[in-house]
Amino acid sequence: MSFIPHFKSLNNEAHQPASYLQIVSIIRSSIEQGQLLSGEKLPSSRVMAKRFSVGRQTLLNALNELIAQGWILSRQRVGYFVAEQHPVSQRHQLPSPAQSTTMKWHFNDRCDTLFTEPEQEYQYNFVAGTPDINSFPFAEFKRHFAQVMNYPLPSDFSYGNAAGQPQLLSSMAGYLRRSRNITARPLLISNGSQDAIYMVSRLLLGIGDRVAVDQLGYQPAWSAFKESGAELVKIASDEQGLDPDELAKEFATKRIRLIYLTPQYQYPTTVTLSTERRNKIYQLAVKYGVPILEDDYDHEYHYQGQPLPPIASEDPAQLVIYIGTLSKILYPGVRIGFISAPPPVHQALLKLRQTMSHKNESMLQRALALWMIDGGFERHLRRSSQLYKKRLAHTDSTLRQIQQSNINDKLKLEYQLPAGGLGLWLRINVDCKQLASIARTQGILIQDQSCFSDTKIMSSGYLRLGFARQSENCQQAGIEKLLLIASNL
Repeated sequence: MSFIPHFKSLNNEAHQPASYLQIVSIIRSSIEQGQLLSGEKLPSSRVMAKRFSVGRQTLLNALNELIAQGWILSRQRVGYFVAEQHPVSQRHQLPSPAQSTTMKWHFNDRCDTLFTEPEQEYQYNFVAGTPDINSFPFAEFKRHFAQVMNYPLPSDFSYGNAAGQPQLLSSMAGYLRRSRNITARPLLISNGSQDAIYMVSRLLLGIGDRVAVDQLGYQPAWSAFKESGAELVKIASDEQGLDPDELAKEFATKRIRLIYLTPQYQYPTTVTLSTERRNKIYQLAVKYGVPILEDDYDHEYHYQGQPLPPIASEDPAQLVIYIGTLSKILYPGVRIGFISAPPPVHQALLKLRQTMSHKNESMLQRALALWMIDGGFERHLRRSSQLYKKRLAHTDSTLRQIQQSNINDKLKLEYQLPAGGLGLWLRINVDCKQLASIARTQGILIQDQSCFSDTKIMSSGYLRLGFARQSENCQQAGIEKLLLIASNL
């Protein structure tokens, strides 16, 4: 019997004989859990006493108790059997789910979308925003992490600075100064950009507040706004980005509390917000006293000339909260982002951070800081930029070849090369929502226009084509297979 050896092993660990009540408990539990079935014969009392390491009288006391409770019965000169009908235990007195009243849970969660990672590996993965993991210099980074583990600091094991590991804060400030002209603004290290967006939302927004966003955008950010009780105000966009005149009309009729922008490469269309429009939007923000949350998620990768400086780099009114992430440079699981904010906002975010989780993970942050100090971080960034620039050019060549083929008579491909980033916005003359769904069944993962809206889009004509994570040959084969599927719709 399986329950007896199991109990015996527990008994041996305890180094003491089992009491008759323990034996009652284990046999009763075995019957309740179905290890012993109705009508099943138990071993003889002599065998059970030996296996439980108890005297025969102790075992008989336990069996008599089980008979009295109705769990087993004795047949003279035959043995002991599990009763056909079990007594009603306290556990079985609980009402069945059909009889019970369902617990009414009350959440203040206002999100309407659950974001999940793909459950399977795809032969071709065109989801933009993920770098090529194979190009990351793990061996080089490992040396700095080993240094941290071999020579830990006392602060690595304490709550420390809620803003982040001091060496990383200093290194990151220097990097932002050199690469983006962001100076004299305090920093806070976050667990990725989504964590940063969530904290800003919790700090600034409440029920009924309104956030101005692009018509198509980053849905995890939208969910963070809505979770805080805010409503989204969709602003029309065109080939120059968000339209400031449309934004001005909304300001005149609605009380907007926050403007959310991805100005460097609008998510998902990759359009760069023009300098003129940046200035107009900033002036509106100053006029109405509304902060701007600038999400510069892809600043590092620029392939045409010099990138425009962030809005936060020239912010005399001190109303821009600037956020970014390192997951596009390192790897998505690294979960390190940053917030550069005016001092009052920084102090309020620090208090919120302490309420949420005290601090960030110190050892990984210090390893990253050492890598930045050594120069490895920016060397890797330069190599990655060259790699992705080459892959974008190869993707462009592949699409141009298709544009010149007979297949394009139906598809009518249209796109503009992005100035940077890791994705390309592609128009196709088919239902791209249907195309993306069929493609998944054939080993291709890609996002269509409906993935970037919180309203139901019955059909869509755009795809967001990531070009960074796959080799050039894999990218080309995947595009050709995808567009062959599209031509047959």
